[in-house]
Amino acid sequence: MTSAGTNTRRGSSPEVTNALVGGRWVYAIGTVGTRCLTEGVEHELRQALGGDDPMDLHRVGKLRSALTSAENRYLVRELSWVLTIDGIDSYVLQPSDPSDVQSLPEAIRPDPRDYGIDAVLGRIAGPTQVDAANAYARLPVLIFDQLHSFDADSFARSLQKTTGVAGIDPTFVANTLRTLTGISGPGLTGEHRALNYLVLRYPKLYQLAFEKAQEGLGLRAVHFPRAPATGGRTVVVVLLSFQASADSRVEKWSVRVDVTDKFPFLRGALAPHLLTS
Repeated sequence: MTSAGTNTRRGSSPEVTNALVGGRWVYAIGTVGTRCLTEGVEHELRQALGGDDPMDLHRVGKLRSALTSAENRYLVRELSWVLTIDGIDSYVLQPSDPSDVQSLPEAIRPDPRDYGIDAVLGRIAGPTQVDAANAYARLPVLIFDQLHSFDADSFARSLQKTTGVAGIDPTFVANTLRTLTGISGPGLTGEHRALNYLVLRYPKLYQLAFEKAQEGLGLRAVHFPRAPATGGRTVVVVLLSFQASADSRVEKWSVRVDVTDKFPFLRGALAPHLLTS
């Protein structure tokens, strides 16, 4: 199997199995890579790269250039595209609109040293929805409606503009991203979809984490306490715990996210958590 990135396998979790049956929405964060599922496709890709090994991570930039060129667009459809989460191959990606297939090679980073993030919103495919190129995949197929790709540096700059906090640097952003996305896993449950939504769409989360860091309080845990009934809607409470390294001080902040539909949204602003339940 040819890989432009980490190549690790795992079996389907109970959450993935349930999603296959129930067709639940997925909001996942990881990194996009490409795989060759047949020897013929691997040789075709090698030829497009001028004989270079597609697995050579030092030539990722050349791989991206080759696959984003018009003459090699056919290859993009023949390859299998994988979302890797926390170093583990988790989903095969398939666009809901075939015209969006070109967004996949555009997600490959020319410089593998960049801390890149790919966010995918979609639904687990049933057996009859899987494209021929993915028919032999041993991972669940995620049919995506949206794919957003960015790096920690550009994300940090956008946060500086949005929050007005100039000290939010890429290293702090990357560390916060790693901490939170390490919790959210494959993005299948309502709790993890809510957290991934906040990670990507709620700048105040980073502003608060940065301000608390200046006070000597680091983000230590994320919990999901039971939310009050909301008239049939599915609302998740995301509870952030900040703890001081020098003493036992703990601060808790929470925010509610509605995850009833495909697109999560806020049900109120991030605020000090006063409830004990």
